[in-house]
Amino acid sequence: MEEEFIDIPNPKTLNTKDSIYLLRTKGPYSDVFTVRGEMILGHFYTRLYFYEKTFIFYLSEPSLLYMAFYIVCSIIGFFVNPIIYSFHLLDIMDRFPMLKSVILSITTNANQLALTFFLGLIIMYIYTIIGYFFLNADFFNPDIPPAGENMCTSLFICYWWLIDYGINYYLKL
Repeated sequence: MEEEFIDIPNPKTLNTKDSIYLLRTKGPYSDVFTVRGEMILGHFYTRLYFYEKTFIFYLSEPSLLYMAFYIVCSIIGFFVNPIIYSFHLLDIMDRFPMLKSVILSITTNANQLALTFFLGLIIMYIYTIIGYFFLNADFFNPDIPPAGENMCTSLFICYWWLIDYGINYYLKL
């Protein structure tokens, strides 16, 4: 069998289009870009393309993004406000697999949860319309001095008061 001799071009003599094509197809550590054991990418634009793709690759790594968020919170907490350190408590989600599954169940069903919340707001709005037009006297709050106040002066105020009062009453706040 005869050995096949492959002529490997010098990366400095290639034009930018060819060097980027070879970088995409062969990779930066191929024989094309290795001269005497050293990686030489050739043109400035080829090096720029390589560093850009490397940077994007690192940004797509979730654990690196998590650690970057952790470091940014530490720096902001140190220089701006120590309350930012409270975001470090979210690390507990990474430590316990059961909490990961809880977060996963919320995030995968986020669309259904948002639609359920929106349906609740619509039902409360229907109740507000009925209360505003037919049960207006029931929205009188005698606890407000001096002689009490009607909480439904307009449909918009009645709606927001109903949401606030309904949530506070239900949660016993």
